[in-house]
Amino acid sequence: MSYATSIIKSIQRGEISMTHNNGTANATITAVVMAKSVVLWGGSDYEIDGTNSKSYRTKLTLTSTTNVQSQRWATTNACRLPYQVVEYY
Repeated sequence: MSYATSIIKSIQRGEISMTHNNGTANATITAVVMAKSVVLWGGSDYEIDGTNSKSYRTKLTLTSTTNVQSQRWATTNACRLPYQVVEYY
Protein backbone atom coordinates (compact mmCIF):
# COMPACT_ATOMS: atom_id res chain seq x y z
CA MET A 1 0.00 0.00 0.00
CA SER A 2 1.37 3.43 -0.85
CA TYR A 3 0.33 6.71 0.62
CA ALA A 4 0.19 10.07 -1.09
CA THR A 5 2.76 12.60 -0.01
CA SER A 6 1.80 16.10 0.96
CA ILE A 7 1.78 18.81 -1.68
CA ILE A 8 2.47 21.41 1.02
CA LYS A 9 6.12 22.07 1.79
CA SER A 10 5.62 24.57 4.62
CA ILE A 11 3.10 26.80 6.38
CA GLN A 12 4.21 29.92 8.21
CA ARG A 13 1.78 31.89 10.36
CA GLY A 14 2.15 35.28 11.95
CA GLU A 15 0.60 38.61 12.66
CA ILE A 16 1.49 42.07 11.39
CA SER A 17 0.90 44.94 13.82
CA MET A 18 0.13 48.33 12.33
CA THR A 19 0.18 51.61 14.23
CA HIS A 20 -2.59 54.16 13.82
CA ASN A 21 -0.63 56.27 11.33
CA ASN A 22 1.03 53.74 9.00
CA GLY A 23 -0.42 52.42 5.78
CA THR A 24 2.11 49.61 5.30
CA ALA A 25 3.92 47.20 7.59
CA ASN A 26 6.12 44.14 7.01
CA ALA A 27 6.81 40.74 8.52
CA THR A 28 9.94 38.67 7.94
CA ILE A 29 9.45 34.99 7.17
CA THR A 30 11.75 32.05 6.42
CA ALA A 31 12.66 32.07 2.72
CA VAL A 32 10.16 30.51 0.31
CA VAL A 33 10.02 30.07 -3.47
CA MET A 34 7.66 32.85 -4.52
CA ALA A 35 6.39 31.01 -7.61
CA LYS A 36 5.29 28.13 -5.37
CA SER A 37 3.86 30.17 -2.49
CA VAL A 38 0.71 32.04 -1.60
CA VAL A 39 0.01 34.47 1.24
CA LEU A 40 -3.41 34.16 2.85
CA TRP A 41 -5.39 36.47 5.05
CA GLY A 42 -5.52 34.79 8.45
CA GLY A 43 -8.97 35.77 9.61
CA SER A 44 -9.77 39.37 10.39
CA ASP A 45 -7.92 42.49 11.28
CA TYR A 46 -8.89 44.09 14.54
CA GLU A 47 -8.16 47.01 16.77
CA ILE A 48 -5.25 46.50 19.18
CA ASP A 49 -7.04 47.93 22.23
CA GLY A 50 -10.00 45.62 21.54
CA THR A 51 -12.62 48.19 22.50
CA ASN A 52 -14.27 48.33 19.10
CA SER A 53 -14.70 45.86 16.30
CA LYS A 54 -13.63 47.63 13.14
CA SER A 55 -13.07 46.48 9.61
CA TYR A 56 -10.14 47.82 7.60
CA ARG A 57 -9.55 47.55 3.87
CA THR A 58 -6.30 45.59 3.80
CA LYS A 59 -4.11 43.81 1.29
CA LEU A 60 -1.41 41.19 1.89
CA THR A 61 1.45 40.72 -0.57
CA LEU A 62 4.44 38.41 -0.68
CA THR A 63 6.94 41.09 -1.77
CA SER A 64 10.09 38.94 -1.64
CA THR A 65 11.18 35.45 -0.66
CA THR A 66 11.35 36.58 2.98
CA ASN A 67 8.81 39.41 3.30
CA VAL A 68 5.04 39.71 3.73
CA GLN A 69 3.67 43.23 3.40
CA SER A 70 0.35 44.52 4.66
CA GLN A 71 -1.24 47.62 3.17
CA ARG A 72 -4.38 49.31 4.37
CA TRP A 73 -6.38 52.34 3.43
CA ALA A 74 -7.91 53.32 6.78
CA THR A 75 -5.13 54.53 9.07
CA THR A 76 -7.03 55.95 12.00
CA ASN A 77 -6.63 53.03 14.43
CA ALA A 78 -3.84 50.61 15.31
CA CYS A 79 -4.61 47.04 14.31
CA ARG A 80 -3.20 43.52 13.90
CA LEU A 81 -3.48 41.48 10.74
CA PRO A 82 -3.00 37.70 10.93
CA TYR A 83 -1.54 35.93 7.88
CA GLN A 84 -0.20 32.62 6.69
CA VAL A 85 2.19 31.76 3.88
CA VAL A 86 1.76 28.35 2.26
CA GLU A 87 4.61 27.01 0.13
CA TYR A 88 3.94 24.08 -2.22
CA TYR A 89 6.36 21.55 -3.70
